[in-house]
Amino acid sequence: LVDQGAPVVLSTDIATSAQRQAVFLWQVRGVEYNQEEFLGEAEERYRMMLNLKGEKPGAMIVPTYDIDLMWHTHMAFPGEYQKDSLRLAGRVVPHDDSVNDRSE
Repeated sequence: LVDQGAPVVLSTDIATSAQRQAVFLWQVRGVEYNQEEFLGEAEERYRMMLNLKGEKPGAMIVPTYDIDLMWHTHMAFPGEYQKDSLRLAGRVVPHDDSVNDRSE
């Protein structure tokens, strides 16, 4: 990926990330995560979060579970993620899921 001409390095500790995601997936198992209306609203909140990250690039903005699900889904399509991030936030927004422990 390229962020306004500069390469974006994608790297992660797969094992540690998988452990965190196991907890995350447990949190998003509810029935509402299969409802089109709920997911549409989550997508809109996700877009709003990307806009906010563009407006406040130094702020720590921790997404709710539904927004985080949209974010992970979006990142599964790197070309679209780059294009949409640049359009909505003015940059490719990095995702660091190691900053908080949501296992409780």
